[in-house]
Amino acid sequence: MEITINGSKMETGGEQNLSSLLKGLGVDPEKTVAELNGEVIPKSAYGQTIVRGGDKIELIRFVGGG
Repeated sequence: MEITINGSKMETGGEQNLSSLLKGLGVDPEKTVAELNGEVIPKSAYGQTIVRGGDKIELIRFVGGG
Protein backbone atom coordinates (compact mmCIF):
# COMPACT_ATOMS: atom_id res chain seq x y z
CA MET A 1 0.00 0.00 0.00
CA GLU A 2 1.10 3.57 -0.54
CA ILE A 3 1.22 6.21 2.18
CA THR A 4 2.75 9.68 2.34
CA ILE A 5 5.23 10.55 5.09
CA ASN A 6 6.37 14.17 5.42
CA GLY A 7 5.40 14.79 1.80
CA SER A 8 7.18 11.74 0.33
CA LYS A 9 5.27 8.75 -1.02
CA MET A 10 6.28 5.39 0.40
CA GLU A 11 5.27 1.77 -0.14
CA THR A 12 4.59 -0.38 2.92
CA GLY A 13 3.74 -4.04 3.26
CA GLY A 14 0.16 -3.50 4.38
CA GLU A 15 -1.96 -2.10 7.15
CA GLN A 16 -0.19 -1.82 10.50
CA ASN A 17 -0.40 0.25 13.62
CA LEU A 18 1.42 3.55 13.88
CA SER A 19 3.84 2.28 16.52
CA SER A 20 4.98 -0.62 14.30
CA LEU A 21 5.34 1.68 11.31
CA LEU A 22 7.54 4.12 13.22
CA LYS A 23 9.73 1.33 14.60
CA GLY A 24 10.06 -0.14 11.10
CA LEU A 25 11.28 3.25 9.89
CA GLY A 26 13.86 3.37 12.69
CA VAL A 27 12.01 6.19 14.43
CA ASP A 28 11.64 6.20 18.22
CA PRO A 29 7.90 6.59 18.92
CA GLU A 30 8.65 8.12 22.33
CA LYS A 31 10.55 11.02 20.74
CA THR A 32 8.17 11.60 17.84
CA VAL A 33 4.94 13.51 17.39
CA ALA A 34 2.75 12.03 14.66
CA GLU A 35 -0.08 13.62 12.74
CA LEU A 36 -2.30 11.28 10.72
CA ASN A 37 -4.50 12.87 8.06
CA GLY A 38 -4.36 16.24 9.82
CA GLU A 39 -5.02 14.93 13.35
CA VAL A 40 -2.32 14.78 16.04
CA ILE A 41 -2.29 11.29 17.52
CA PRO A 42 -1.56 10.92 21.25
CA LYS A 43 1.41 8.65 21.96
CA SER A 44 -0.86 6.46 24.07
CA ALA A 45 -2.89 5.68 20.91
CA TYR A 46 0.00 4.78 18.55
CA GLY A 47 -0.51 1.03 19.15
CA GLN A 48 -4.24 1.22 18.35
CA THR A 49 -4.03 3.63 15.40
CA ILE A 50 -4.09 1.73 12.10
CA VAL A 51 -2.29 3.21 9.09
CA ARG A 52 -4.06 2.46 5.80
CA GLY A 53 -3.31 3.03 2.13
CA GLY A 54 -3.59 6.67 1.11
CA ASP A 55 -2.94 7.99 4.63
CA LYS A 56 -0.84 11.11 5.05
CA ILE A 57 1.52 11.19 8.02
CA GLU A 58 3.60 14.08 9.28
CA LEU A 59 6.36 13.25 11.78
CA ILE A 60 8.18 15.68 14.04
CA ARG A 61 11.13 14.31 15.97
CA PHE A 62 12.68 15.98 18.98
CA VAL A 63 16.43 16.37 18.91
CA GLY A 64 18.44 17.48 21.92
CA GLY A 65 21.44 19.68 21.64
CA GLY A 66 23.32 22.35 23.34
